[in-house]
Amino acid sequence: MTYRSDEFDALARYDDRSGSVPFAEVFTAADFVGKGIAEVILAAFGLAQTAVTAVVRQYQINRTIRQLSTLDDHQLKDIGVDRASIGRAAHVAMGQTR
Repeated sequence: MTYRSDEFDALARYDDRSGSVPFAEVFTAADFVGKGIAEVILAAFGLAQTAVTAVVRQYQINRTIRQLSTLDDHQLKDIGVDRASIGRAAHVAMGQTR
């Protein structure tokens, strides 16, 4: 079995014949690098999810604006929206204040 140099000091204190080396003694900081990479990857996925959510929300707002724009003034008045406030109504419908 080969050991890294930083593990050698911990292993040298134990008798090789016993075959028992405490796990915590040979577990080094280099072994935690994988955990840091995993956290970075998860953070990147979180950012990607946030970006996708923003794009989808903007698409839905634009779709709502297009649909409301096809209504005539009488239909808009029936739902309490005037033509000038279609954009604001679409943002409010998506939970955004504008």
